[in-house]
Amino acid sequence: MSSVSQDLYQLIEETLGCELVGMRFLHEDKVVSEMGRQDSSVESLEILGEDFRAQLFLDKKLTPEKKDIEHLKKIFNLYLGSSSRIFCGAEILDTITNRSTID
Repeated sequence: MSSVSQDLYQLIEETLGCELVGMRFLHEDKVVSEMGRQDSSVESLEILGEDFRAQLFLDKKLTPEKKDIEHLKKIFNLYLGSSSRIFCGAEILDTITNRSTID
């Protein structure tokens, strides 16, 4: 797991006060990022943002406060924004290196 992903895990765990087993980010019902374990045998929490839906898989059931949810939404917006820029940059570099076209 990259250091960005590790930092994201740690921020979520510190905000919610529990262990994060895994997470999944969706945009228009398409999975854009998955980390850790996505397991139906653990507790899950769904957070809806303007442009994403985050599914968190936790080690225990909890009901977070509204301020914690809003804090997580800000963290996710930063994470997803930086991830898309990194992906686009990597795709452009690969395209230039391989002299191929962007789909």
